[in-house]
Amino acid sequence: MIWDRWIYCFAGFLLLITLAMTGCEDTIEKTTQIFSSSRQTPKYAQSQPIAHQVEAGEMLGFYHSLAVAGGTPALAYQSPAGLRYAHSDEGLPGDAENWTAHTVDPDPRSGIAVELVVCGDQPVLIYRSGDRESLEQRFAAAQTAEPQSAEDWATGVFPESLGLRDPDCAAVIDGRPAFVTTNTATGQLIYVYASKAAPVSSADWRAIPVTEDSVLKQSPRLVEIDGVPVVAYITAGRDQAVIATADSARPTYPGNWTAEVAAETPELEAGCFDCTVADGAPVLVHCLVKASTMAYTSSSVDTEGNVTWRTDKVADWRDHSYGIDLIFDGTTPVAANSLKSKVVLVNPAATGLNDTENWEMRKASPNGRLDARNCQAVHVDNRTVVSYFKFAPDEGLYVSVVY
Repeated sequence: MIWDRWIYCFAGFLLLITLAMTGCEDTIEKTTQIFSSSRQTPKYAQSQPIAHQVEAGEMLGFYHSLAVAGGTPALAYQSPAGLRYAHSDEGLPGDAENWTAHTVDPDPRSGIAVELVVCGDQPVLIYRSGDRESLEQRFAAAQTAEPQSAEDWATGVFPESLGLRDPDCAAVIDGRPAFVTTNTATGQLIYVYASKAAPVSSADWRAIPVTEDSVLKQSPRLVEIDGVPVVAYITAGRDQAVIATADSARPTYPGNWTAEVAAETPELEAGCFDCTVADGAPVLVHCLVKASTMAYTSSSVDTEGNVTWRTDKVADWRDHSYGIDLIFDGTTPVAANSLKSKVVLVNPAATGLNDTENWEMRKASPNGRLDARNCQAVHVDNRTVVSYFKFAPDEGLYVSVVY
């Protein structure tokens, strides 16, 4: 009898522990951080990436930007001949003979930190030129949908008085090219937009502070939602991801922006952060420095209009993650993720974006010595096209079509 009492007592003790743990799990589910302690890596899904070299050359394409122009992939990239622009002659790109390329700016120092956007069908480039002694921020706007030479571009230099640093991210906002950067003197986050779709001079641009404080913001990303600019950035302490939304397509001062914290996570990695739009709302991917963890942040709105942000761990990488480009393929978000020797695509399966076990990984490039800091992706003809720079041998700029 005494032994039976001990068994009952022990069983009751286990039941209390189980109930307590269940209560803790319910509490965790209500927070914005849904991180499990176990290491996990998305399962590899079957994919057949086909790699194509766009142009070969030493350090050619180390700095580049990828977009879609006229339904085909287009690239802006640095080369020994200066800043070049290339577009694929077909919807899904092939090797170099399937690309038409020309030099836009012959200055060999041009093309660092280049950003390419397409307004209507006309490409616009925003880029850095020069060196530390004579640094300039420039733009080049094509005056036709299919530029063939430098004569088809209107070029200009942003006034030094604006104090603009390198363009961090560009987008089309309300049918006009725009980008975000920081002010070199004040440290303010700056939103720069053109007054027309195809600007022809520096007078066609406006520079507006997003923030009033002078604390440097890191990795600002720019997207358009409902016709207005939305800027995502990492705070100086690298412990918050913030979403700032303008109240109109053309804000005029910092008071026109409303900021909210989307994620609070220590050790956010400044170079591994991106934002896109999914179902009319901003979504983020970001990495943690020491843990090499990739996370996904999304939001939901209840019937009363209250917004709740949720962050889920997607993967723990064995290799350190260096760069991310997040796109929306019409169905789900897709992150092109740069590792040490390859590019992979990470995306949720058909359902359950917030289910951390429901993400899959697809190889997007052959193994090799890649510049893992700069991979980009676009969606063309129901396929994902990824761009990246590959070191010697066969050094140059590449794209992969992922099947």
